Amino acid sequence: MLLNLADIAAVNTYNDQSGYAKSLAFAIGQKRAKKPVDIKIEGKTEEELKKLNEKLEKKNEKQLVGDLAKIFKKEESCLGLPLQKICKVLEDWRILIEAIEHKQVSGNRVQLKKRLMELEQNPSRTIHRILRILQESTDTCNAKALRVHFSPTSVEAILVGTLGAHQFQRFCEQLATVVKFDYGLNFFKAIVCASIRNEIHSDYSILDDIETSRYKLNDHESNELEKMEHSSKVKISEKITTLIVAVLEGLINRYEGVLDYSSQNPRRLGFQMRNLTGDVKIRDTILDFLCIQNNKEPIALTWIADEVTIWSMD
Repeated sequence: MLLNLADIAAVNTYNDQSGYAKSLAFAIGQKRAKKPVDIKIEGKTEEELKKLNEKLEKKNEKQLVGDLAKIFKKEESCLGLPLQKICKVLEDWRILIEAIEHKQVSGNRVQLKKRLMELEQNPSRTIHRILRILQESTDTCNAKALRVHFSPTSVEAILVGTLGAHQFQRFCEQLATVVKFDYGLNFFKAIVCASIRNEIHSDYSILDDIETSRYKLNDHESNELEKMEHSSKVKISEKITTLIVAVLEGLINRYEGVLDYSSQNPRRLGFQMRNLTGDVKIRDTILDFLCIQNNKEPIALTWIADEVTIWSMD
């Protein structure tokens, strides 16, 4: 995991920080293996490598990890990957490490899985997870102007308002068993784009629109979104959040009997959403009912539940 993060940092870091990020990661690995630090970098002289290795050897593992984290946290180090995403990955890593070290786990893989799923049942984790879907969808479909209008508070308000307090807790417990939404991101992006276009264009028809990408706004649409009033942006963000929560709720309800979070060895499950992105006619008709036409949302949600299959990772 550390090496993967170092690769991310190396691709996106500036100047000489790229090579140094990888050197830190390798040095951490050598420290953990109780080996002397011996970094080899092509193009460096023996004298330069000697100084680098001596510098890294003097530091302990905690200091090296801290140096690596400092690189990630610099805005200029993340030219191709948002700082927020790196921080979220690091937070995920922290949760995993703490779960591994928990007394309930004690090196047992089944207990580790149970522990992680117990943590995911917390409403704050569900809110965080949906927030990440919203932010990733808007970031990658050229709708970044909406990002600031998604927050833990706004997501929680819609979850509780849609589900009610009691059903919200049960929703969190069941969603914790669903660990993958295969091909789901494109469908969520399509919801974002359709919802925005419905506000930008008068009498918008997704079925007649054959020129624009379903998964990304063009520059004109992105600029129009940027120029919208604050209240209009809030309205769109609330609609998108409500629709995505409704989609997830519909899938949870459809497979309620399979999502057994109370089992002694609960299964990790995935929702296969390929048919919602691969079949153009199905996708566009569902989006039309879900995002554009009035009073057709229940039909769309039933259709989505019919198209999405479930599979077990265990």
